[in-house]
Amino acid sequence: MIGATGRQGAAIAAVISESIVNLGGSIYLASRFGAIGVALGTLLGSAVSMIAHFAVTMRLTQPTITIRRGQLFLRGLMQPAMIAIPSLLLLPLWWSPARMTLSPGVAASWALATLASSWFCALNAKERDALIRLPKHRLMLPSSPY
Repeated sequence: MIGATGRQGAAIAAVISESIVNLGGSIYLASRFGAIGVALGTLLGSAVSMIAHFAVTMRLTQPTITIRRGQLFLRGLMQPAMIAIPSLLLLPLWWSPARMTLSPGVAASWALATLASSWFCALNAKERDALIRLPKHRLMLPSSPY
């Protein structure tokens, strides 16, 4: 969207800050936590990018793009993030000293909860309808000439 406003330079602050924090955080955290540290550094860089986007880029493009920050935050970030709730609830079990194994019952419950949160929180009615119709279109076989 920023490209359409002709204000691509406004996004430079977010991109540069994300790059620096991502690289520095990943290197530092990788030395302490290994691969998980790299993931945490990437997450930290993304958070810095989002903060810079909300603080700088949205202010500079506001005359052209008229979306409220609260609306973007709720619909663009929080609504899709609801999908992660089942996984976040399992984190204490995965990080415990006993290291929980994923039994079939826990795995099925986790998968169903993730699918349900995706269905009800992240998809709108039009997207749900399209998903319901998808198998019908895929399973249509050519009609027999006889």
